Parts: sequence; structure tokens; C-alpha cells
Amino acid sequence: MVFVAIYLGIAEYYQQAVAGLANVVLSGFEYVSELVYQEDGSFAYDVAFPDGRVAQVTTHHLTYTFLGLALLPALLMATPIDWSARLRLTGLGAVVLLATHVLMLVALVRVQRILLLDPYDVFGSWVRLCIGIGGQLSSFAIWGILSWRYWIRRPEGASSPAQRVHRNAKCPCGSGRKYKDCCRTPAASTT
Repeated sequence: MVFVAIYLGIAEYYQQAVAGLANVVLSGFEYVSELVYQEDGSFAYDVAFPDGRVAQVTTHHLTYTFLGLALLPALLMATPIDWSARLRLTGLGAVVLLATHVLMLVALVRVQRILLLDPYDVFGSWVRLCIGIGGQLSSFAIWGILSWRYWIRRPEGASSPAQRVHRNAKCPCGSGRKYKDCCRTPAASTT
């Protein structure tokens, strides 16, 4: 419930930030006007064509991908790690998610122009479909990349290289014998 309140509070500002960063990236392309975030969750922009025509485009393709803004922190909070690591990974994940959404919006603007020039372009249609699916799965992918090492457990008998075992202590292999009589000497471990 907390994540829903946070999402509703910052979603509009997040989407405006995505539009602003995408405008910075798209400023190098002369055929696209400034992206404008609209209140219905869509982005509007003008596309110029080589023959002088201008078309206004409104895209709704990224509307549902922004749900990842609430989904990613929820997934990271469910990961069995300490709170400081959760907060650190949530901040890093938010930055990666922002970059992902900006790149998806830039790619979508470029593909929309291709489709306006040639509506039967199969490559453009597939790219637009992949952007839609990728936007839905981006939170899961980022969560997996950030938290995979916390899900893999080390074997029971494995000790870290920094851990030093005293020669008269019990052997970490679990045999119950002293370390000096068990795993310290290779000859003793074979008998």
C-alpha cells in the first residue's frame, strides 16, 4: 500500500523527467520537436518529413511501463537482504530504470517516424512491439541483475578465503576432527 501512495505521488514527476531527458537526447535530431508529457499519460510531439509535411504524434505505448517505478522497489524490498542493501539497490535500480525508460522513449520516437513514412515497415512494427514488451519486463530484468547474487547460496562447507581457521579448531568441512589432523595436511585427509 505504501508503494502505491509513493507511485501516485511521484509518477507524474518521473514521467516529466523521462520526457525532459529524452528531449536532451532527441535535440540532435532535426526532425522531432520537443516531447510534451500530457496529463493522460501520453507523450505528444511533432515529426517533420523530408517533403515539408509535419505530423503530430501522440503515443501511449509507454503508459503502462511506468508501473515498473512501483514494481521495482517492491521486488527489491522482498529480496532477503539487509535494509541498507535494499535501499542502495533501490536507488541504483531507479537510476537504471530511468535510463531504460528514456532510451525506450527515444527509440519509440524514431520508430514512430519510420512507421509514419512507411506504415507497412515490418521492422518498425516489431521494434515497437519489443519496446512495449520490454517496458513491461524491464523492472523484472533490472531486479534480477541487481539481486542475483543474494539469491545464490554458498555451499555449507565452503569458507571464505579471508576466514582463517586455527590449527586446533574443529575443521570447517564438518568431520568433527581438528583442522590440523583433517584438511590442513593433504596426507591426513586421505587416511
